[in-house]
Amino acid sequence: MKIQKLLLVLLPFFISSCTKTIVEKEIVYLQKINDTILKFNSAQKDGELYKFNILRYDTILTHNKNFGVRKSSFDRFDSIYNIQATFEEKHIKIDRYDEYIQKTVVKDVTQTDSVGLTTNYIVTGLTQRYQDLELSGLKGTKHTVQFFHPESICNSAYELNFYSDDLQIYDHAGYFLTTIFGCCTSTCEFKLFDLNGNYIFHSNDFISLVRTEYNYYLISALKTEVYDLPIIVIQDKYKKRQYVNIANIPNKMNYVENFHLKFKNSKTTQIGSFETSLKEYNIKHLDDLEILVPFGKIDTLRIPFKNEKAFGIDYPHIEISLEN
Repeated sequence: MKIQKLLLVLLPFFISSCTKTIVEKEIVYLQKINDTILKFNSAQKDGELYKFNILRYDTILTHNKNFGVRKSSFDRFDSIYNIQATFEEKHIKIDRYDEYIQKTVVKDVTQTDSVGLTTNYIVTGLTQRYQDLELSGLKGTKHTVQFFHPESICNSAYELNFYSDDLQIYDHAGYFLTTIFGCCTSTCEFKLFDLNGNYIFHSNDFISLVRTEYNYYLISALKTEVYDLPIIVIQDKYKKRQYVNIANIPNKMNYVENFHLKFKNSKTTQIGSFETSLKEYNIKHLDDLEILVPFGKIDTLRIPFKNEKAFGIDYPHIEISLEN
């Protein structure tokens, strides 16, 4: 049986005056009042039981890599060839192996501030890419984005620069998404900025933007290599985060896919893609959502929400570990 329904099989002697039982959407688990530890079991097809611990976890995260190192790679190529940048399509074969590619995009964008006032802009984007065709993967890329007021297209209102492999504009949601592609078994790196260039969010997985009636959440996963166990990260509009660290899972249950979202009253699950690395959903309350973490074809861990906290635990960083 999949771990998609966490069945209560805890014996009565676990229950004492310092604990309470929580029942939510066919999910039953035991929680201490101080939120320090939970234990729940889930039955397998052969009758064997999975037992998990959920603990407070205070280790400092170091997954946020420095995207600025890509700037030096671009500057190296640019210092050699020093091609004058223009906002037009261009493809130049330079030297024996190197090439220079320049692409542009123009679109209308409407920004809405915190009090609901809107401003219309014309946005022009320029992508410059130097690439060494002899040494595969050695390249430098720069994205330049200029914002113009429609009534004044001679001088830009402001300009933003990004150094990454790819840049996507989600103007309807108010975000830029930069991507540095992974190589071999390394994962892709995603960084989210608002339309003023302010850093918002970082992950190694597709990002889900979940809007609720009074809040919104960015949900993704942190990991370095494809086979690493994920740390699920949930960030609200106030930039408060909750991390769910998954540990001690057998090798046969390698996490090789992406996490899924399961919404209340929906029979299907949702997953992102490289074409839509940021995907938007709307629900009434975060408790109407569950995160499904698949482990290959072996099993799936289900993370429910209660009071808009994973497993109902109001603590910024928790760890789920499979007991031996």
